[in-house]
Amino acid sequence: MATTQKKKTAKKSTATKKTAPKGRAASSQKSKLSETVKREIWGIALIACAILIFIGVLNPQSGGAIGTTLSGFFIALAGKGAIAIPIFLAVWGVLIFMDKNNRRWDHQMTGLAIVFFVALTFFHISVPLTGFAAYLGDAAKGTGGGIFGAFFAWLLLSAFDRTWSIVILTALAV
Repeated sequence: MATTQKKKTAKKSTATKKTAPKGRAASSQKSKLSETVKREIWGIALIACAILIFIGVLNPQSGGAIGTTLSGFFIALAGKGAIAIPIFLAVWGVLIFMDKNNRRWDHQMTGLAIVFFVALTFFHISVPLTGFAAYLGDAAKGTGGGIFGAFFAWLLLSAFDRTWSIVILTALAV
């Protein structure tokens, strides 16, 4: 009788060991699949937002109360450069959707962001320098490079004259 009990115990432990790896592999596949689906949903959501923002920036009155408010927000932030914001969002959405998380894309997106802020500063550097609050107030109306451009232009024009500021911006753009 003692041998019968040992065989039953051995069979149970062997059966448990065989099913455990299958369970872990299945949960690993489910989490991997869910991560892929999450990434694709985020990519599609960013692309959809980019399209809506693009339409709103081109025609601020086309999106109702929410669309008008959002387009006004992006125009206040970036001024003439507001059209580039949905383009960046769309590129980012495509990269997330395609799972392009490598260093090369990170460096290129960082470089594009620097060029974007330099362009906004160029758009706003021709606006006459006034007090900081007045300078940002004009920018919030969508003139020049918006609030971002006004902030960086004010920093440069406060420390340097216009010629030096243009040289510094050109060096940053290159």
